Amino acid sequence: MKKLLLLLLCVPLIGLGQTQMEMNLSAAKKYSDTDSSLNSLYEKLISEYSKDTLFIKNLKKSQELWNQIKNTHYLLKYHKNVDIRQGSFFPVCEYTFLTEITQQRIDFLMPWYVGDPGGSDGDICSGSIKIVW
Repeated sequence: MKKLLLLLLCVPLIGLGQTQMEMNLSAAKKYSDTDSSLNSLYEKLISEYSKDTLFIKNLKKSQELWNQIKNTHYLLKYHKNVDIRQGSFFPVCEYTFLTEITQQRIDFLMPWYVGDPGGSDGDICSGSIKIVW
């Protein structure tokens, strides 16, 4: 399954005639863009919920712990003895992994930004997620 995913990832890039350097740079750019989106969302949440000091405290702690988990997951997947680290394709693998895990964090935080639509018809368990009418 993993080899098929890797193949599917590579085929469109090879079809575009990209060099390994171009593929590496493209993967790095995608991660950079995703990381910037996460940082932007984080700052928007800080601003949007600025009056809720307990939420802000917990958001900051959550982000700090998420960064630790992200780094630990990275080391679990790509510790120094993993053979792929020696190959020229490794940056694509590395940045694709980091992009995916960062996108998961964005998806997790997004409900606090968009809110719970519908007011009383919304999720009664929405907790600190704002209700939008």
